[in-house]
Amino acid sequence: MCLRTNSPLDFDPDGMSGGSAFVVQVVGREVRAYFVGVVVTGGRDRFHIIKAGDIKRFLSGLVQARSAP
Repeated sequence: MCLRTNSPLDFDPDGMSGGSAFVVQVVGREVRAYFVGVVVTGGRDRFHIIKAGDIKRFLSGLVQARSAP
């Protein structure tokens, strides 16, 4: 998925690749944070992220392939 920033960042986000991506939501009076994926590339105005579900499916496929006779 591609996320755009509201305005360009005032720093170079080089090095954020491979980092965790989270979303923070306010639900009622609670603040909750959820893991949503891993940053693939980042720029001053956008970030590309692999979704957590896609990562889970990939890893599950590796485990199944490894345990197959």
